Amino acid sequence: CTSTKEAVECLVSELDVNCTSFEVDHSLGDNFISLATQSLKAVTSISFESAAHSFRDQVSSYMASIVAAIGPKHFGEVTHLSVASTLCSADDVCTMVRGLPNLESLDVSGCIHVPSSAFEKDEGRASALPQSLREVRLCIAPRPPNIDLTSEDFEDELAQLHRAQDLRFLDHHPNLQVLTLNESSAHFRITGRQVDRICRLTNLRALSLAFCQVSNDRLEQVIKGLMYLEELDLTGNEELSSLRPLTALATEYGSLWFVCLRRCFGVADADRFGGEQEELLAKLRMNQVGAAPRRQPRVAGQVSLGSGGMLLVPPMDRTVITTSVNILLDEREPPKRQLVAMRTLRHLLALERNPPVQDVVESGVLQRVVDVTGELSSNALTFEGTWILTNVASGDTDQVSELVKAGGVELLLTLCETQSRPLADQAVWAIGNVAGDSPKMCALVLERGGLHVLQRLLHRQLDGHHIDRKTTPFINSVWTLGNLLRGMKDTGHDVTEPLAGTVCALLRRLLDRDFHDLTIVSSICWACAYAARVSPTYLELSLQMGIVGTVAMLLAEDAPDGSIVSPALRLLGSVCAGDVTNSDMKRLLDAGLFKGLDRVLDTMPVRSNGVRNALWILSNICAGQPSRAAYLVSVQPSLIDHAAAIITNPEASRSTLAEASYVLANVTVGLDRDQYHPNPSW
Repeated sequence: CTSTKEAVECLVSELDVNCTSFEVDHSLGDNFISLATQSLKAVTSISFESAAHSFRDQVSSYMASIVAAIGPKHFGEVTHLSVASTLCSADDVCTMVRGLPNLESLDVSGCIHVPSSAFEKDEGRASALPQSLREVRLCIAPRPPNIDLTSEDFEDELAQLHRAQDLRFLDHHPNLQVLTLNESSAHFRITGRQVDRICRLTNLRALSLAFCQVSNDRLEQVIKGLMYLEELDLTGNEELSSLRPLTALATEYGSLWFVCLRRCFGVADADRFGGEQEELLAKLRMNQVGAAPRRQPRVAGQVSLGSGGMLLVPPMDRTVITTSVNILLDEREPPKRQLVAMRTLRHLLALERNPPVQDVVESGVLQRVVDVTGELSSNALTFEGTWILTNVASGDTDQVSELVKAGGVELLLTLCETQSRPLADQAVWAIGNVAGDSPKMCALVLERGGLHVLQRLLHRQLDGHHIDRKTTPFINSVWTLGNLLRGMKDTGHDVTEPLAGTVCALLRRLLDRDFHDLTIVSSICWACAYAARVSPTYLELSLQMGIVGTVAMLLAEDAPDGSIVSPALRLLGSVCAGDVTNSDMKRLLDAGLFKGLDRVLDTMPVRSNGVRNALWILSNICAGQPSRAAYLVSVQPSLIDHAAAIITNPEASRSTLAEASYVLANVTVGLDRDQYHPNPSW
């Protein structure tokens, strides 16, 4: 390009309007930023990073240009902001964050002018950061611009400033999952107050203390306080004199599976610490095997030393089942050995391929696991036992039956009422597995009050002051609710109006919550679809409470997510297959029912179930009162165009062709002669 203007026009013409990430790594003109972002309404990630510590003033100016270009509403949807390694001031960062109520990830690492104390108060609030935040990366040892680097007292002033960074803002963000506290200058030592505050982040999964000096005692305190810590970065820590404390901690708290020790000069001698490396690596590998039930497997456990690569060990031998079972069956064994045995079984049952569920069931240890878990003598023991029951419940029907015989369902429902969020989440996951196994198992959960327990749990989660709209607990709870409602139709369970009213009121409340995670929205739509099939009472209440209308609105959005289409069509199909009153039909049409069906027929493959179901809904609408067919032709004739095009499409399946034929037949029958003005293409 021969000019900046030409370059901008060329770039803007090629931009994808669905682009979600915008990144700038060097100085550009404000006009360039404004033009480049004016059509990007879907941006959720903004990054200004400069390895050269260059622009500071430009970042604030660029952010203002972005806000002006995409509008405050779209800017408020941004969930990731990075100004790493820029010379932004604390005021700059707080001003940017103030307009991002849904921010989930903030990266100010390398910003030496942004102390953590800058986030402690902002206009009377306890924290300048939004409660939606889940990841924070910052520089724990900043260097403000007013410190004289040539002064004799420079080191003392810097040390005093470092000690003042007590991370008080962490007290207001207990749901953080990723925390990076990197050091910017020389050998900053982590203080006891900082360790105390880090240990309160009970949901923390990843912690980086790169180039911060942490002694073995402090490290032990950190990991003991973070039961679910999975990843630990200690790059540049010169105070570690041995790897054995890490190994001991990884053994006692089995979630840790990744440790980075690059440039840790005290442990880089492979000859001296070779045996300790192997021991630690083996333990991390064992933890990695059972990292998460029914999830994608993680990469192999790693220990990274010096500039070296990775060491791997083979998967754990299944013969340990016998040893672990014997320890659990012997009531004289101390709790610590029982915990190790319980965690070992959990590791094996969480294998991605061929978990030994049958071996564990046949060993007769399930009853003992239920008993030990139910004693609630130790949070760690209870959590490990619940995790084991979750994975057994994901087995076949015979294996789930053994869990039921051992009293597992009653225990899990009790644990759903606990105040511990991770424990309640694990228990509700297990209940969802049991209910999803078969109608018989679903009936058993319902008979034991499972639906009432789940309603109370979901209301507690919705009432939370700092609820995490993307965390696993909501996903698992709503998914389990869908499993129970799906099985109710075939179980003959109580379908009376009082229970239907409470269930539909809960679904209405869930739909009113602005969840950003489409997995949760999809699960809510499935729960609504299953509820409408339970009985006519549920269907009528779904219409009266506006549940069906809200789902129709989701389907009519500009870019409906594919995971929402199927449950939405299932629900709308159940409604339109019955007798729909004119007032209910008007509410559905006002919510965008025809628009949603038109988008499905326009965007989905002709052989998909979505197209067939959309045509089925249309045929049922047109088969009703003649006025509805006339209204369809007058306000959304493109629906008839789609049906006519499918009739001649050689890729359409027989069932889809049949539904398209029904649409055209019902439309023509429903129209009077003076209303019938067919499109020539029909």
